[in-house]
Amino acid sequence: MERKDFLKYRDLIKKPKVFSLYPEPKGPDPKLRWCVNEFLYVDDNLTHIKIQHLETDNIYDLPLALVEFISPGVMRLTRQVEPWNHSFV
Repeated sequence: MERKDFLKYRDLIKKPKVFSLYPEPKGPDPKLRWCVNEFLYVDDNLTHIKIQHLETDNIYDLPLALVEFISPGVMRLTRQVEPWNHSFV
């Protein structure tokens, strides 16, 4: 998704609205509990969205290029992601 497209949908995830990522993130770190697939919007810039995982309070950078569509309660991604160094890849 490009930034201009994201700006059209940003209000669907802003102002403490909990949303889930689909497909759910997977990862090698057993400390992360992805069974709670709930996030909050934190901020955005030209290339990334900052989101906070509600269970761990970790903040991740999600590349806009991975976002396919945003609807109320769900952010659909182009592929399944994994956490890496406070970002999703």
